[in-house]
Amino acid sequence: MLFRSNSLTSALTIDNVQLTGGVPQLPNSNMENWFMETINQAVSWSSPDDIMHWPFTDSSVVTRSTDAFSGNYALLLRNSGNGQYASISTRSYGNGPPVPSFPVSHLYQNLYGHLKFHQDNNDTLFMNVYMFNSGQYIGGGSSMVTSTVSNYQAFSVPITYNFGNLIPDSSQISFQIFKNSGQTPPGASYAIIDDLSFDGLIQTIPVVALAENVEMNLFPNPVENNLSVLL
Repeated sequence: MLFRSNSLTSALTIDNVQLTGGVPQLPNSNMENWFMETINQAVSWSSPDDIMHWPFTDSSVVTRSTDAFSGNYALLLRNSGNGQYASISTRSYGNGPPVPSFPVSHLYQNLYGHLKFHQDNNDTLFMNVYMFNSGQYIGGGSSMVTSTVSNYQAFSVPITYNFGNLIPDSSQISFQIFKNSGQTPPGASYAIIDDLSFDGLIQTIPVVALAENVEMNLFPNPVENNLSVLL
């Protein structure tokens, strides 16, 4: 066990604490026994878990789910067992207005994705996207889910720009489960979210095996937006 002072450069190390005179041994006095816990965190996203340091229990508001729309995992966002509303964002966790958190370079019109939502106690799932240019907010959009969605459903968040001649250079995305009105305790609501994208809905399609040495024509060449394949 190591104690450090914020104002001093010295440190005090304590180990193998014992009392004499027949007093019972202090619990874990040599600090050799530890609980090993695992927390799943979505890379490039942050949530209240980042500062609360919950163990992997029902108190975690973010974890991964194997109930994915595609691939192996999806985001499971859930209100915690201790009354914490669920939220996740691409910015560092904390209070305050939206801020740029990842780069973009186009006038995207929609944020797309797939989700499931279990609603409890009138909770609402909020989906938000913000666009910035040189740190200035220039547009964004929000959508809500107010009822249970049992099976995966595609969603879109339309993006509206306040300055049509400015190309965004950065963005922020966030999801929250909250009350649309009032501050009653959160319900046991949760959302499963997967396959986010700008201006293009990701769909799962079956893979069809092609015979070897099949001739095909690709056009136009060069290609900018759409590529055609002629078999």
